[in-house]
Amino acid sequence: MYSLLNQQLSQVLVGTTKIAESMGNFLLEKGVIYVHDGGYGYRGQIAKTHDTGAFSVTNFCPSTFPLEDAEGNALDLVAALKKLHAREGTVKSFSAFFQESGKKYEVRVIARRAMKEQRERVLHQKQKLAKKNHRTLQKETIYLTGWVLVLTTLPSQDWSDQEVLSLY
Repeated sequence: MYSLLNQQLSQVLVGTTKIAESMGNFLLEKGVIYVHDGGYGYRGQIAKTHDTGAFSVTNFCPSTFPLEDAEGNALDLVAALKKLHAREGTVKSFSAFFQESGKKYEVRVIARRAMKEQRERVLHQKQKLAKKNHRTLQKETIYLTGWVLVLTTLPSQDWSDQEVLSLY
């Protein structure tokens, strides 16, 4: 773990094929903000961080991180984003929930519409990986290359969407 405030490493784990990326591999501290990549953007990771009293900021994939509305109904993030008809650079956010180990957690999803060059670069990377793995990209995946998706447990009254995106 790298401390942005102290500008130094505070915890180091050398991984192997037997040790997966997991917040459980680290000593988490209450009140600390953990900014991490999609390898940690899973329900169990976010729940673990939340349960220690810490906060998360991470990108995530909607297909592997199912979200719900307040009533527990499945939230179709792609459909919600399409309804926005957002222009490049537009930032939108909304509250959502997820279930993990029988508990319900609240998160904020922040979505920024990517610029054309960024969309093209991400799409090219995904197409290259799909070709290498003999797969076809899904329509949803192609659409989501046009968005930067960040999930956070930081309270919106203390952290604006733009501030959270700046952290990420």
